[in-house]
Amino acid sequence: MIEPQVKEFIRSEALFMPSDKLLVTLSGGTDSVAMLAILLQFGYRLEAAHCNFQLRGQETENDEAFVRQLCHQWGILLHVKRFNTQQYAKAHNLSIQMAARDLRYTWFEQLREDRHLDYIAIGHNQDDALETFFLNLSRGAGLKGLTGIAAKHNKIVRPLLNTWRKDLANYLATHTIHFREDQSNAETKYQRNLIRHKVLPLMDKLNPAFRETMQGTLQRLNEASFLYQQGVKAFTDQLVSKNNEQEYIKIAPLLQHPAAATILHELLTPIGFTHSQQQDILNCLSAQPGKQFASATHKLVKDRQHLIVTCHKSIRKKSYPVDLTEKEIKTPIALQWQIKKASEVSLSRHPNFAYLDADKLAAPLTLRLWQKGDKFMPLGMKQFKKISDFLIDNKIPRHIKEQVYVLESAGDICWVVGMRIDDHFKLTETTQHVLVVRLTEKNA
Repeated sequence: MIEPQVKEFIRSEALFMPSDKLLVTLSGGTDSVAMLAILLQFGYRLEAAHCNFQLRGQETENDEAFVRQLCHQWGILLHVKRFNTQQYAKAHNLSIQMAARDLRYTWFEQLREDRHLDYIAIGHNQDDALETFFLNLSRGAGLKGLTGIAAKHNKIVRPLLNTWRKDLANYLATHTIHFREDQSNAETKYQRNLIRHKVLPLMDKLNPAFRETMQGTLQRLNEASFLYQQGVKAFTDQLVSKNNEQEYIKIAPLLQHPAAATILHELLTPIGFTHSQQQDILNCLSAQPGKQFASATHKLVKDRQHLIVTCHKSIRKKSYPVDLTEKEIKTPIALQWQIKKASEVSLSRHPNFAYLDADKLAAPLTLRLWQKGDKFMPLGMKQFKKISDFLIDNKIPRHIKEQVYVLESAGDICWVVGMRIDDHFKLTETTQHVLVVRLTEKNA
């Protein structure tokens, strides 16, 4: 029986509590229908969400009709959203699959907030984890990309992640529960489907116990990734120092390290240096000083004893207007906002959301990278704090510190983006209008 297996996985991974309310993402396929049935059987409080991407003609309409009928039959509140996916993909220069992913996850989170739900349940299973492993492997992913899919990440939970698709199908058949079969899942023009229908069956033929073996391998890779990150941080903390606006990477210990290329990758990839640039930097470590490299945001100079990394002054000093009569900004990072009546606002604790008293703001707002000397009064405090000290206190890695943005109102910082608002702009009992700002895309 699959039910005890799922129940134990929820408990062991601390995915959610019996008192939590869940938003179940429901496509109508095997995985999502099985997840809905099992969680309903366990007695969880559920609502369901279905995305109609309008991509497969009548099949898409039939999927929507099926989930509507299923939720009506089982007494579950269903939310349905129709997307113009092709238009969104074209406007954002994305593949159809990536566009659909952006649209659904953004809507799921908004819906969770609006409905005061605790978690979003996704029906990924062990087969999905294997497919993701091989997909990332084919793209040259590092260790982190080979660890599969996380059982829990922020408000996303995957209660079926330790189950196999065939077992979920058997569960549905045993309980005579119908589901929809997405015909596009059989088309091998999609990379994931090619892996599903061609690569994995071949691996099964090579080793009949392949899937169970890989389950253990993914677990060990997750543990190895954790140890890897700890080791990298311990070494880079000794390797890197900062003076004013510059970071200094010691060359001698870097040259002696057996994984120097990996260390450079971890240090330089987040600030925009490409793989080929990293190879060139590595090759010049023993050469004469003076060699220079540049990414979109940073300059690196090879000195005698250090690699000196500096954020371009033009980038750091540049500011971007945030016109509150608009709805979003996409450069340098993606923010969306709207002004609501205080009575209409449901608060989220997620750091990507900021709730500011709109009547205390002076439009237009300004978005920029933080600078030396910047200070603000973190929410809940009664005195100012330098942002540099705030980032240290919150153990923000060095390479991430350089990419932290602030939102200003008339020269006063009202939000350290993605982290904390200023106490002066918090909501109070007298607040009438709220500016809700959402960070929708992390900067590199």
